Amino acid sequence: MSDPISRIREGDRDAAASFVTANSALIRRRYRQKLSRRARRLCDSQDLLATILRRFDRLVHEKGVRASSMEELWSLIFTIGDNAMIDKARIVQKLHRVEGPDSLLAYELRCRLARAERIAMRLGQEQGLETELDELLRSIPDSTNRQILTMWLMGHSHDFIADDLGVPSAAVRQRWHRLREQLRGDMGKGNS
Repeated sequence: MSDPISRIREGDRDAAASFVTANSALIRRRYRQKLSRRARRLCDSQDLLATILRRFDRLVHEKGVRASSMEELWSLIFTIGDNAMIDKARIVQKLHRVEGPDSLLAYELRCRLARAERIAMRLGQEQGLETELDELLRSIPDSTNRQILTMWLMGHSHDFIADDLGVPSAAVRQRWHRLREQLRGDMGKGNS
């Protein structure tokens, strides 16, 4: 049996899952220490562990792990965790800052995500916010619209999104207007 780093570099997803699972207590302890009280309302160490596992699995599946030592592997794991923590914080901060025509959508999304977190905690589930975001994104059939929503949630302007997608700003604004109305309608149906 080869060492876990070689197996992970070769794309062995079972080896990657075993590594993260075997070290879950250490990973969770690190993030419990890093999360402030306010951040814990957004996600807990178990939620971050689940995110790390998913993102690491995707990277291993794509054979994107270049670590050649345990130090490098741990650095990768903690970078993935730190990025997940930052992503979640950005989304919530973005939803708190939104004003204007998007403010009602932002409020409804905040309520939906908070409700998902409360339900997940009550049921003892590993994820709330991320599962809800994944479900929201999967509900959008058009991949460009999914990209627009993801970048908007990360705090990017319509001009930045247009530049990143290589389309005119007006096209992004039109798509965003339709997408915003679709999301508000979908959330309204879910609350009925």
